[in-house]
Amino acid sequence: MNNKTYKQFFSLFALLIGCFTTFSQERELEPSLKSPYHSIYTHLYYLQPDTYEPEVAAICIPKESGLDSLSSIRAAIRIKRILDGKGLYVFLSTLPQNPNYVDSISKSNFYTPFPKKLPAVYLEKKDSNWYYSIETLGLIDDIYKSVYPLGADFFINLMPGIGHTKVLGIELWQLFWIVMLMLVGAGLYFLFRSIVSPLLSKALDRKREIFPFQPKLLRKVANAVSIYMIFWLFKWVIPSLQLAVQTTDIIQKIITVLLTVFFATILYRLASVVMAYLYKMAEETEHKMDDQAIPLLDRVLKIIIVIGAIFQILSLLNVNVTALIAGVSIGGLALALAAQDTVKNLIGSLMIFIDKPFQVDDYIEGSGFAGTVTEVGFRTTRLMAIDTSIISVPNGSLAN
Repeated sequence: MNNKTYKQFFSLFALLIGCFTTFSQERELEPSLKSPYHSIYTHLYYLQPDTYEPEVAAICIPKESGLDSLSSIRAAIRIKRILDGKGLYVFLSTLPQNPNYVDSISKSNFYTPFPKKLPAVYLEKKDSNWYYSIETLGLIDDIYKSVYPLGADFFINLMPGIGHTKVLGIELWQLFWIVMLMLVGAGLYFLFRSIVSPLLSKALDRKREIFPFQPKLLRKVANAVSIYMIFWLFKWVIPSLQLAVQTTDIIQKIITVLLTVFFATILYRLASVVMAYLYKMAEETEHKMDDQAIPLLDRVLKIIIVIGAIFQILSLLNVNVTALIAGVSIGGLALALAAQDTVKNLIGSLMIFIDKPFQVDDYIEGSGFAGTVTEVGFRTTRLMAIDTSIISVPNGSLAN
């Protein structure tokens, strides 16, 4: 190796040593409550397997709460388990180290680690120290039960002893129940589908003549509902597996995204049910414009469902949806200004469908056009002239 390579190697080595030294110094931090950073660090650090001293972790519980030492330890443990069960990983680098930190909204000495996902758990400053608030401690048991409806130790108590043996990096009891949940999920899918489909069929039984393809359509809805229920059950049970907080966070995000996808799928397929009903009603009306309006309504409704699902998924993935919508709105405004005629035609289409000045097969005549209406679209209306040629007339002109 040349001199340059040696210098790069020793620079990297020095950097690693520096990082290790910094990490070691941080790990040796004395218990302190002088800032939100120090309080949360003390709380979580002394509840880790290698540094488990729950009585030290419990100093973040204020004496004003009226809890004795054992109840304070229990509360501290439950707060950490709630964070783990929800997959809320605390990044120490983001915690404020200012002893006089002020919340930007309340303008008080409050700090909420997860204001969107867990707003009920926050710290407040008392005298010169930061503690978990009295309000938080009053809600801990209810939050804990909502995160662990079966109890945090439900699954591990079913496999004592050998269950702590590690396989593939996780304990045997965790691996066993992961496999069992997959098998149970597959069984419940067929069970739910066999229940949901008859229920939907019974609900629409009076309208059976309206849906000639009802069995196939209802099966699709029942499948989506069954899968949605399975993932909801997984989301309910996953915290009790006590996986690593990062792993739980990833799994919960995946499940939440899938729940959004299948909920949108249910709405999408139910929209098909509604449209089937409207199509049948349109066939019974004399006004042929209904036959043109319903396909457009079908498309618009399903586009709204898809766009709504996309924005919800982006929000779950921590994308700033507000900024994205603002950007899209500005882009849409610029596009509208550049394509005023197109916007005018779209508005004209809306007015035609609302006012219904004519219908399909009517003969209409205007400035520069005449013919029989064959189709009314989003942008143009098609006419058949006397010589059977097709003329497309902008809806904006027709509306005028």
